[in-house]
Amino acid sequence: MTLPPSGVPGKPNSTEVSTQIERMLASPAFQQAGSLSRFLSYIVEETLAGRGDMLKEYSLGVAVFDRGETFDPKVDTIVRVQARRLRAKLEQYYGAADQNDTVLIELPKGSYAPFFHLLPIASPSAEAPVSRKFPSRLVMVAAILLFLSAAAWAVRSLAFRQVARPPVTSIAVLPFENLASDAGEEWFSDGMTETLIMELSKIRGLKVISRTSVMPFKHAPRKSLRQIAQELGVEAIVEGSALRVGDRVRITAQLISAATDTHLWASDFDGDMKDVLSLQRTVARSIAQQTGSTLVRAAQPLPVPAHSTDAEASQLYLRGLFQSNRGSEAGLRKGIELFEKAVARSPDYAEAYAAMASALTQLSSFYAPPNDVMPKAKAAALKALALNPALAQAHTQLGLVKLYFDWDWPGAEKELKEALDLDPNSAEAHLLYEDYLLVMGQSEQAVAEGKRSIELDPLSPRVLLEAQFAFLVLDQFNDVVKLGERISEIEPGLGTSHAFTSLAYVAQGDFERARKEIETAVRVEPTPMNKAFQAHVRAKAGDRSGALQILDELKALNAKRYICSYEVATAYASLGDKDAAFQYLNQGLHERADCMVWLRVEPWMKSLRTDPRIEKLAGEIGFR
Repeated sequence: MTLPPSGVPGKPNSTEVSTQIERMLASPAFQQAGSLSRFLSYIVEETLAGRGDMLKEYSLGVAVFDRGETFDPKVDTIVRVQARRLRAKLEQYYGAADQNDTVLIELPKGSYAPFFHLLPIASPSAEAPVSRKFPSRLVMVAAILLFLSAAAWAVRSLAFRQVARPPVTSIAVLPFENLASDAGEEWFSDGMTETLIMELSKIRGLKVISRTSVMPFKHAPRKSLRQIAQELGVEAIVEGSALRVGDRVRITAQLISAATDTHLWASDFDGDMKDVLSLQRTVARSIAQQTGSTLVRAAQPLPVPAHSTDAEASQLYLRGLFQSNRGSEAGLRKGIELFEKAVARSPDYAEAYAAMASALTQLSSFYAPPNDVMPKAKAAALKALALNPALAQAHTQLGLVKLYFDWDWPGAEKELKEALDLDPNSAEAHLLYEDYLLVMGQSEQAVAEGKRSIELDPLSPRVLLEAQFAFLVLDQFNDVVKLGERISEIEPGLGTSHAFTSLAYVAQGDFERARKEIETAVRVEPTPMNKAFQAHVRAKAGDRSGALQILDELKALNAKRYICSYEVATAYASLGDKDAAFQYLNQGLHERADCMVWLRVEPWMKSLRTDPRIEKLAGEIGFR
């Protein structure tokens, strides 16, 4: 069958549409679709009855989804979510090669009234078996969909251009919806969310909220977009969905004004799995154009080196992100394994090397000796930069290694500044630069960096913990307590925050509250660091035997797993046993313990700073 040279597909009559709907609802694709079948049937019947212009979000919520008269579409987005799912289901249905349909039903974006188009019926030729008609039919359906999409896009683009609006200066990308029927495909939709955030973050002048602050909205009770925007401090929200079928992917994204719940832009993007990162760059550029021309001009795209990533390598990379984002030791190690497989398939996969470096640095001190993982992290970051010098994540990880492992202060500053120049929205780079400034004693600049980290990642426990720690270092103990209360609202089981609050109470001489907080910390998160702080609190409260008991427990635990020697030294310093403290500090020097950089600034180490041995130790760390 040959395609017509041009023209709009024909329009079917109501009988043809009704016959088509009966066939579709009886098909495997819709038999188990439940509410989607009901949704499709209702909007088709209403449109055939001449009431298509009455299909609005409120009426659909009440009539189809049983929401009741109190239904508020601004709070409950059920209709919009189901409309996206229905569009994907229609695409899945028409993409099947065993259909014999006469009518194409399309649900265009921005409308709940379906469009109907006649599909040409293939006639089997004398030379070919009937089964050979299906590829041609698929081409025809695809051509019609392409024509309709292009026409709809032209209309939408014209409408957007006709309405002048102020530029958008801040956005958040909510977790993409997984349109696959398999919940195991979450790694793909989550990966699409993260990679889009990475791309948008490169735009100078546009505030983009970090991944860790948007992911909690994935499984939380649905809030209105206005509520979410207020919590995150943004003007606009990006919502989207992701679907992978074999090696083909479709990304749907829409930009919404949070204040008015108005759709500013929407589009679909199709591509191959092997080019999924390039596809995300295209999505990001399209969104950037909608945020305002001045911002787009300010964000000059950097050249991205071409590489030969295949579909399997892209999957391994995205699965690695999904695993490593869990934050557990098992998740990090599984992520590293997947990144290693990705670069084995595609040796020039810079993003996979950078992600591997990030996972390795997260293992350091908490789950593995720094000497075991930091050199590997450095090698991965350097490899990523050799492949792509403009990769901000790789500069960030190299800066981390230079700060916490190499003790190369100028090198750390250079890499972190480069990372922030390439990605001004990187909360992690701002956080690490804050650490660098604290270590260097530049407290005022450090506070400014900390505030910027919170703006970009306002719901991240890690970012808020860093701010709490900074307040401890700066002797702002009331702020430590207040921030601890805020963190408990976001993440009640975060023991480190309770430990920091306990240390603030110790500094204020309130040992009763200090004991309560540290006991909570150890109960909910019995890490070696929290146990060391527990020994510190007991020592300062006059419970020497209790502190020594904790130290004995830490030594016994050290025979089974790595424990940072610096943490043990802090407990001995609190007990006034300087010889033991310096013994463990020298051991920490040999281990290249991450925490050694805090020797000159942490308040619980003050008792050691008058000892002549401290200068020699500080010199070996790199302090002059």
